[in-house]
Amino acid sequence: MLKYNQCTKEELSYAYVVDKYICEHSTIIYRAISINAPVERIFPWLTQLRYAPYSYDWIDNLGRQSPQHIISDAPPLKIGDTIMLLFNVPEFKENEFLSFALSDKAPGFIKILLKPFPFYAIYQLFRQPDNCCRLVVKIIINSRPATLNRIFIKIADFLDYIMIRKQLLNFKRLAENSC
Repeated sequence: MLKYNQCTKEELSYAYVVDKYICEHSTIIYRAISINAPVERIFPWLTQLRYAPYSYDWIDNLGRQSPQHIISDAPPLKIGDTIMLLFNVPEFKENEFLSFALSDKAPGFIKILLKPFPFYAIYQLFRQPDNCCRLVVKIIINSRPATLNRIFIKIADFLDYIMIRKQLLNFKRLAENSC
């Protein structure tokens, strides 16, 4: 099943590093936004997912505000880093992409809830003319085609749309304001 929002044909057909996780029962979800800033201004914000989710802080950051500045003394991003408390970083390439998968360090109830749904995602940056870029999020959820699984994925897709939309708008605002 394929769902996309605000993506170009080129972005939908691009070969992402997470495509290796696609299987017969994958649900693939895309989200995208244009940002009037170069990728070098946006990638540092993506690395800050180690500290906060940048969506609705009152829901997914226990009411704490996500940092509104780049944390200058943050250690460099590395493979295995935890982001948004639930995921780890299996691959990244600076100023190009950041991928993640469900972490072994995720809270127990989350691991139990999501175990039937292996989850992979990538935040991919595409350079555009005039020092702008596109930020595309591709999410892969693998599950069996049972009715309960389809219901769970529909709910997850709806909630994800709300949360990632806010996150992408926040990244856009922060990157454009830091130029």
